[in-house]
Amino acid sequence: MSKKVNGPFDKRGYFGFASRKYFSRLCRHKLFIFISVLFSCFCYLRTCQMRKWDDAESSENKISYSLLFVALISKSSEYGVRSAIRSSWLQGKGSQVQHKFFLGGENLSSLELEELRRENREYHDIVVLNMEDTYFNLTLKTILAFDWISENVNASFILKSDTDVYIKVDRLIETLNEATKQNFYMGTLVKFGSSKPLNFDGWKNHRWYTAMEEYPFHFWPPYLFGFAYVVTMDLVHVIAQCRPQNLACSSNGSYRSCASSNCPFQLVKFEDVTVGGIVFFHSNKDLPHSILNCTESICLIAGRELTTAVDNEKFINEPYYYGKRKCTESFLAIHRIRPEKMLAYHSNISAKQTAMICDEDFIRYF
Repeated sequence: MSKKVNGPFDKRGYFGFASRKYFSRLCRHKLFIFISVLFSCFCYLRTCQMRKWDDAESSENKISYSLLFVALISKSSEYGVRSAIRSSWLQGKGSQVQHKFFLGGENLSSLELEELRRENREYHDIVVLNMEDTYFNLTLKTILAFDWISENVNASFILKSDTDVYIKVDRLIETLNEATKQNFYMGTLVKFGSSKPLNFDGWKNHRWYTAMEEYPFHFWPPYLFGFAYVVTMDLVHVIAQCRPQNLACSSNGSYRSCASSNCPFQLVKFEDVTVGGIVFFHSNKDLPHSILNCTESICLIAGRELTTAVDNEKFINEPYYYGKRKCTESFLAIHRIRPEKMLAYHSNISAKQTAMICDEDFIRYF
């Protein structure tokens, strides 16, 4: 009997390179390798997209000298809000004031990035940061914004503001003309001893919950509310030094692994507390962090006297939130304002508008 000639699909193998027994396993391995390569290419392209944004915008990002630079913390979806700000209190701001909107770009689609490029070509005021734009990344976002400002801006004062704040630019300039240009930190002060972490078990599911492992002290340092505050450029450089090496260190809402050897205060998930702590311990270099565990009244009073923050009682106009601060026309900023109200107010600023400002409908609650 003649020996059977082996065909391409005999049991020795498929096309001579693998037996049928191992063919499916080999395919699985190749499929895994293919998917891994595809994913790596996707990540590389996303990184290139952000680099291309950085390269394309870097030539126009340098800011000539101004008295005040406004850093507005925004999101990609807030085109209408940015338009309202440009058409209201940023309109006619003059050469003394420059501004940029800061957005996180890590989780944006190609279409969203292209929309931002189109917006930036028209207004030249968008900075996309290489980070994921989430609530718990707000501290990281603010520090990256200050890091960008430290490298690209030449100004005496920096106003950090949220996008639901209306700023009286002329009055703010008048105030800053009389202010010192060193170690200046102005806004609405939360005094030392009056605010502490929410670390009770009943708060574990709340976004403000702070575990003892994240922050082991009894009190927060003195800080200014984060919706709007002013710092001088020397403090911006100090805050910029707190930029973590690993920008993914806060992805789970904890900043314990975001340590920086040049930072005078540990980062926490509340950006206003973090900035306040950096300024406080930078200005009081010999002060031990143990003061934050102080429970004696005399120690708390002494701690309050150490702060360099300027509590401007006419800085913010938000009577429904603070109660004690009357609703008047003498504010420098108003918080929780809708874009349409921002435009309506700007179109007819007068003393008569005070009634509209104090109207509960004027305020946007979260």
